[in-house]
Amino acid sequence: MFTRWWLSKKGRSAYNPGETDMLFNDEDTQDTKPRLNARQKLFILCIDVAIIVELCISMSVATSHMDTFTPSFMKTFFAMFLPTLVAGFAGHRMLRRANPSAEQSQS
Repeated sequence: MFTRWWLSKKGRSAYNPGETDMLFNDEDTQDTKPRLNARQKLFILCIDVAIIVELCISMSVATSHMDTFTPSFMKTFFAMFLPTLVAGFAGHRMLRRANPSAEQSQS
């Protein structure tokens, strides 16, 4: 019921299957979605790989100390993960500022 009302409000037919997926992909909201440029995507991929490597290193360090497995894992993982997380946020924001297409679209 709501779908038919919403689509008729937007001037679309609720019985045309090609247009019903517009309910979740409205043209009005597409312009406000943040777009990632290639440098940001590559940076996020590198941060993800770094976190996976940190997890592997932490697991190997923790297995060498089986009597204190959990504390040694948490010490090594969070000691590496938190700086990576901060670097990830800071780097992503710097790359977003350096994006020339975002500056042109806002003006």
